This record gives sequence, structure tokens and C-alpha cells, in this order.
Amino acid sequence: MAEPLPMTDDKPWYAEGLAFTCTQCGKCCTGEPGYVWIDAAELTALAKSQGLKEHEFQAAYTRQAKRGLTLREKPNGDCVLYEAGRG
Repeated sequence: MAEPLPMTDDKPWYAEGLAFTCTQCGKCCTGEPGYVWIDAAELTALAKSQGLKEHEFQAAYTRQAKRGLTLREKPNGDCVLYEAGRG
């Protein structure tokens, strides 16, 4: 059995999120489904980038999970915003 991820102050090391720069390789955006949490500011920015009103973007591209709002996945597990060849 694999070792559990390290904890600090009873929280996993990634509890505050992960900071990284996108290299447009697609490796984070494809494959196994997961959660891409978005907050109100990110929802606004993403809606604007898609030329949609916030409620339109939220209905089409997000779902509500226990922890908060997350981007949807395509049937193959890829992020709903991922387009092959664009990273």
C-alpha cells in the first residue's frame, strides 16, 4: 500500500492549492477525472474569456461539488475547456 501524502497541521500539503505555471502540455487537463476548483473571480474571468455571462458559463462548464464549484469533465475525463492541440 502506498504511503499517505504528508500532512501539516492536520491538512494535506496541497490544501491551499498548487502554484504552477502552465506549459500547455495538456498533462494536467487530460485523463483521470478530478476537481478543478474555481472561485468567483475565476468564474468571472473564465466567463469573459468564453464570451459568456457568468450564469451561462456556470451552467455549461461547472458543477457543484461538496467543497465548491468545479469545472466539468468530458466523458473521457479531460477538462471541459481542454482542446487537443491547444494545451
